[in-house]
Amino acid sequence: MIMIMMNSESNRNNYFLVKIKLNPLILQKINTADKVIEHYEDKFEPILNRMGAGLDTYVIADKFDCNFIVFLFKTESRKRTSLLRNLVQKYIKPYNENENYENRDFEFLQRDKIEKCQSISKGDFNKTLKSCKEDKKMSIKGDYNKETGYSGKDISIFNDKKNWHPWETELHDIINLHGMVG
Repeated sequence: MIMIMMNSESNRNNYFLVKIKLNPLILQKINTADKVIEHYEDKFEPILNRMGAGLDTYVIADKFDCNFIVFLFKTESRKRTSLLRNLVQKYIKPYNENENYENRDFEFLQRDKIEKCQSISKGDFNKTLKSCKEDKKMSIKGDYNKETGYSGKDISIFNDKKNWHPWETELHDIINLHGMVG
């Protein structure tokens, strides 16, 4: 279960949370947390881009009950919550109870519902993230630099030409001969 705290005045517009209740018709097609995350990550990417979200971006889904997805992110600069709401309306096109759906077509049936779309404090951001990380039922994708752990040490062996294959030496000599390597 994801605990969602209410917004406080400090850091009010740098930390954001969006919780989407997924439409059951879509869940019939994508019924695992990883597939849900992948599907909604693509839909949410333009929103994160326009909001200026940084590396502290997390996508959270329940591994066993995939009926919701949460986007938890920090922006590089302060943003208005209304910008986030407008972007969610534009890109997610959620179900709106106030909208007139006289012609309830198939597209209407596939709409998700936005349960939360708000700014939160830095403390609430960290508490929510911590509680999700501690909950074994949650699947979390995010913090890409820490996830991969890539440091580039594997290419340091190329600093010593003794470690090169003969074809690598030949290619380097050809490129160097033509003045392409400084």
